[in-house]
Amino acid sequence: MNCIFEVSKNGNVEISLTEHSIKDFNISSDFEQSFNLRHNNLISEICIKGLINAESLLVDEEGVLIDREVDSTRKLANWALIPEFEDCYKDVSFKLINNEGKVVQEESIKDMYVVDYKEKFGNGIGVGNFTLLLRRMAKLGEK
Repeated sequence: MNCIFEVSKNGNVEISLTEHSIKDFNISSDFEQSFNLRHNNLISEICIKGLINAESLLVDEEGVLIDREVDSTRKLANWALIPEFEDCYKDVSFKLINNEGKVVQEESIKDMYVVDYKEKFGNGIGVGNFTLLLRRMAKLGEK
């Protein structure tokens, strides 16, 4: 199963990751319980684990360089470090695609923010790993 993951702000795609970088993708939703049932929040979380590989280049059908996947993973790290409150919330979308090229699941979630971002590099071939945890908390009935 392949995954395409995009992060956008005001409709402009800022970060785009594909199966070249994404190695594990989990999405979950749960309720934050409180004693007052009128204040339940729906918490959506996305956890992405992947590779930071300087050799991962994206090319189109004609072999023309489109983007470097490592640039998008660098942008993930920059997003995690944003100090301004307004800029930390971004819209995310993802598509899960099966081996036959058909979209199995497609979702868009507004106003997600970075809870945790980690990178780990070894002394080997120059490939690092990243883990990104995103969250959105919404009152029941909000979209």
